[in-house]
Amino acid sequence: MLLPSRFLALLLSPCLCLLLLTILPQPAEAEQAATVKGPVNIVVDGTETAEALKKVIDEVSGDNHPVSISFAPKPQATVASKVAEDVSFEGVFGLFVRGLREGWNAIPRAPQYLSDFAHWWQSAPESPRLLLYLFKLLVLLCISGFAGWLALRLLKSMGPALPTSDPAPLDQKLRPALARLAKDVAAVAVFIAVAWALFSHFFNPLAAEGKLTQQLIRVIPAIAAFVIVGRFLLSPGEPRLQLFMLPRAKRHFGILTAYSAITMVLLAVFVELGDEVSTASTTAGIFIVVTTLALLFRIWWFWDARHDISQVILSGAPEVGNPGVLRRLFAIATPWLLILISMLLWAIGRIAETLPDGEQLVAASSVTQVLVILIPILAVGASMLVRQRLIGTDPDPIPIRAALRTLMVKLSGAAAWLLGLLLLGWTWRSHLMESQSAEGLTVLKNTISILAVVVAAWALTSFLNALFRAYSPRAALSTDNDDHVVTATTVQTRLGSVLPILRGFTIGTVVGLTILLVMSQLGFDIGPLLAGFGILGLAVSFGSQTLVKDIVSGFFFMVEDAFRVGEYIDTGKLKGTVEKISLRSLQLRHQSGLVHTIPFGTLSSVTNASRDWATVKFSLRLDRAADIEKARKAIKKIGAEMQSDPEYGDGFMMPLKMQGVDEIADSAIIIRAKFTAKPPMASSIQREALKRIYVAFNKAGIEFASNAVTVRGGGQAEAAAATTSVQQPATVVPAV
Repeated sequence: MLLPSRFLALLLSPCLCLLLLTILPQPAEAEQAATVKGPVNIVVDGTETAEALKKVIDEVSGDNHPVSISFAPKPQATVASKVAEDVSFEGVFGLFVRGLREGWNAIPRAPQYLSDFAHWWQSAPESPRLLLYLFKLLVLLCISGFAGWLALRLLKSMGPALPTSDPAPLDQKLRPALARLAKDVAAVAVFIAVAWALFSHFFNPLAAEGKLTQQLIRVIPAIAAFVIVGRFLLSPGEPRLQLFMLPRAKRHFGILTAYSAITMVLLAVFVELGDEVSTASTTAGIFIVVTTLALLFRIWWFWDARHDISQVILSGAPEVGNPGVLRRLFAIATPWLLILISMLLWAIGRIAETLPDGEQLVAASSVTQVLVILIPILAVGASMLVRQRLIGTDPDPIPIRAALRTLMVKLSGAAAWLLGLLLLGWTWRSHLMESQSAEGLTVLKNTISILAVVVAAWALTSFLNALFRAYSPRAALSTDNDDHVVTATTVQTRLGSVLPILRGFTIGTVVGLTILLVMSQLGFDIGPLLAGFGILGLAVSFGSQTLVKDIVSGFFFMVEDAFRVGEYIDTGKLKGTVEKISLRSLQLRHQSGLVHTIPFGTLSSVTNASRDWATVKFSLRLDRAADIEKARKAIKKIGAEMQSDPEYGDGFMMPLKMQGVDEIADSAIIIRAKFTAKPPMASSIQREALKRIYVAFNKAGIEFASNAVTVRGGGQAEAAAATTSVQQPATVVPAV
């Protein structure tokens, strides 16, 4: 129930009065403040004129104020401002050489750290012996580790079940892997909480043992982050939950754990405590030794894992087993890129040693090393997850939906890359902000614009490629008489025939506009370039009239839909199946395998034998004594059987039947049969029909006409002569 407003005002009035009494000065204090004149300090930076400074001093001293003058301190150079003083290659390289020289000269002083550490360890308040300290530290870690293990055991039964299939899709492994990640984080949180709770009971915070233990406990989250992320991605103990399909996962997880633990502990003991234990030169020597050893370890690791990294990149191709050229090149170059980035970040560490606040630069370099590895993994994982989610909903979508799916997959990967770039920008934010200038802001703005144009062009190109690929017909497979699999000729749609031309034109247009926009952002004046292209196109049009004629003729052939890829045409001089249509010509495949390339400008007329339907008529020569009605019934029965045949039935548009007697010759009766079928199937149906008619007529006793010629002569001499008979096989004469 809400209190009335008047009651609330009564409750708040004493509080407001008490607040005013504490804030407002008392009358005596106000009078004292009015009479006492405090000193005035004038801070100058050396840019003021003498007249202006004298005027200010006279005004202040006129009120009986003591006056003092001090100079403003010169601002200390930061990392970004120091580098911004000389952004040339010589300047940056000079800083690197200087840092490398200082670190190299400090290496001989690194062993001094051990004696300084012993002196610091025995300083007041004195710490216990090192063995006793290690024993207490081991007890603390064991108790904390047991608490974390117990928390992990209690949370083990919670979460979704593991996938049953192995290997399982990424979307099925993600939820159990995330649940295990949450359990690991909770166990590490319990471990750290118990360690901090036991810290004050085991160690003296003011002594050296307490300060060292604090540094060791502070690096536990960093070590745990490496181990947890590695376990989340590689899953060495449970292969069914492995998200990042890196070969030899157990080996790489062990290397990652050892690298993170050793590196973090060395940095905590020898670097973080360096300012308190020893001198800066001694710490610098230890720092360059530790970072150089870590660099050599990373180089060996990337070199050892080069084949595994390449295999992971190749396995992420959309078409498994058929990666593209760019993906193969990227798979080969990625290990070398990782080695190069590690060396560059190590060089930045050498530059940081010459700068006043170089610790920030070193920290940014360390985070960058981690992000360089995690960002590609995140991008590939996002693309695979979206691809599996979308393909599972509809395995055979319409072309526009398939293109949109491809676009979403590409954009998911691009979003992961952009997120990684934002993280990198946030990591280097202080250095970028401090070093910004008018020129730097212009370069940054142009870089962002170029990236936006390139990403937009890449997304549009991916969408168009997927759309054209979805509309392109797949080649059908058939078997020949020897059971060899061959590619069957498929008549494409009108859109499928002109797709190569449209694809080349649209992709070329997008790429060309992208290049022009990028050149414009880089500062090039593209106006004269466009004018030059216009003049060049005009010159080509005048000088290549035949080419223009071919292109224009081909355009109108396509508009009129005169032929398509896969159709059999007759150009008057050449015949064949249309195999390819380009911008200026078409290619015909002859039955013998020859390929004819014909410019469109040379085509005067085109006869298409594969459009819509084809009526095939053929004649049969029967013996004069054959039963025509029996032959008609046999042909009709064969036509019905072939219509019900699953191999030939779909090709019929009108059944096989006998039209009647076409001609009565001296030695034969010629009948005609016909059928109507789809053009690609007409010839095969005719051959099968003739084979069945021959078998059926033989079984029914219907004889084909014989072309035997008998010569007889009169008289006694001729009667004794042998009768000569010339037998010729019966022929089937097709008629159109």
